[in-house]
Amino acid sequence: MVYMGYKSKVSQKSYAKVVILLLGLFLLIGGCGGGGGSDNDGGNDNGGGITSPAITSFAPASGRVGDTVTITGTNFSANPGNNTVSFSGTAAVVSSSTSIRIVTSVPTGAKTGPITVTVSGNSAISSSNFTVVTASPTITNFTPTGDQAGDTVTITGTNFSTTPGNNTVRFNGTTAVVTSSTATRIITSVPTGSTTGPITVTVSGKSATTLTDFIVINNAYAFSPTVSSGGMIYTAGFYDDGTRTMPCYWASDVNVGWPAFSGYYNDGTKDMPCYWSDATRNRLAGATRSDLAVSGTYDAEAFSIAVSSDGTVYTAGFYDDGTKYVPCYWTGTIRTSLPGDGTHDASAVTIAVSDGGTVYTAGYYYNGAKFIPCYWTGATRTDLPGSGDYSAHALSIAVSDGGTVYTAGFYNDGTKSIPCYWTGDTRTDLAGYGTNNAAALAIAISGDTVYTAGFYYDGTKAISCYWTDDTDRTDLAGDGVHDSGAATINVYGGTIYTGGFYDDGTKYIPCYWTGDTRTDLAGDGTNDAQVMSSFWW
Repeated sequence: MVYMGYKSKVSQKSYAKVVILLLGLFLLIGGCGGGGGSDNDGGNDNGGGITSPAITSFAPASGRVGDTVTITGTNFSANPGNNTVSFSGTAAVVSSSTSIRIVTSVPTGAKTGPITVTVSGNSAISSSNFTVVTASPTITNFTPTGDQAGDTVTITGTNFSTTPGNNTVRFNGTTAVVTSSTATRIITSVPTGSTTGPITVTVSGKSATTLTDFIVINNAYAFSPTVSSGGMIYTAGFYDDGTRTMPCYWASDVNVGWPAFSGYYNDGTKDMPCYWSDATRNRLAGATRSDLAVSGTYDAEAFSIAVSSDGTVYTAGFYDDGTKYVPCYWTGTIRTSLPGDGTHDASAVTIAVSDGGTVYTAGYYYNGAKFIPCYWTGATRTDLPGSGDYSAHALSIAVSDGGTVYTAGFYNDGTKSIPCYWTGDTRTDLAGYGTNNAAALAIAISGDTVYTAGFYYDGTKAISCYWTDDTDRTDLAGDGVHDSGAATINVYGGTIYTGGFYDDGTKYIPCYWTGDTRTDLAGDGTNDAQVMSSFWW
């Protein structure tokens, strides 16, 4: 009995211990919360006042080692060091955090898999995998195909880093700054000092190189007149790609107010094409540029532009065929050669298109002894009279509503250059200044009135001016001391607008005149800028 009693007493104590142990274990398990993964009950209190984190999304969905990843969710720590983030088990560095967002980066050694966030011993696991990209980048395209230092270039392809700094972009070996990037697009700019050659993108030690070269443009020029058609501004010119000059035209749909003029400005390192409208300067960038057909690797230049009523773009200029300059015009980008004398240099410098679609160009050719002014109707040349054995040039053309062809320019009489215009092939001389040189560089027709613009030399300086018919010369103000010149003329609603430049003693300043009132146009404030005509080139 005693033994049995003792035995019974011991059993009662053991039962009580078992009950206590089971109760403690139950409380411990209950305090652990719901666990991690997409099924975690983030936000539940664990009994100690601590809630579990939850992941609602992350971006981007894929990336390379070093790429920035943003994780959104709830119950993160606002102290970055209190959040433990891993990519498929590989720990990552947390750069910043709030209670709902963590910014981290893909760690070295990471593999494709879920992202885990642990806070105060409680974990959340993403419901989808983060894809770690290890493939080499590819380049499928870049735009524009060429431009000047500082201009924006967009590179498209695959397997780029979404973190801009993790993409190394080089233009023919010169490193560029990446301003933004996605997995399929990089925005960068042409670096200073770069030269024409391929673009290379390097990511995580793996590289892709373009199959074609990016053309780094040195100097570039746009020429007046500037044409507006269908809400677009058109201007012609050329650029230097380091090996030759390349003809082109630009089309732009911004700031198309009038009056509008084209030219260039220098930024201290290079000449940059531009146009001004409502006195506002607009850069002409490669994204709006159309290159024109040339001959092999030789120079070509475009000086003038016209747009027909059906929207076709025409430009005029010349190309080098390896032995001589050949006058031509382009319809769109297709070149049509014009006859000179077949042996010597010639150039078309101005173009007009009639309402009926007939193309007129004007310029000059060399016959071995002198330059002869001329215009072409289509490809048929009409020579214009100068003065005996001396050279003359036609520099601008206009066609009246009735189909009469007018050209403006100058001829040399053996002692000086005399400004003039031709009606058909009949020459009309304009007033210069005694025994000094003068030239008409532009022409416009309004009703029955002929307007020309240019300059004359007064013995100390060139003075801008325009002529009304053959009698009245109106001088245009420069700074009163230094050279100036008018390069283009237009008449709108009876008001005469001329564009050109003047020298202030330190630089050329672009400007236009309304009547005889001058309005200065913006350069860079320090270096030369001009409203351009082929004559000044």
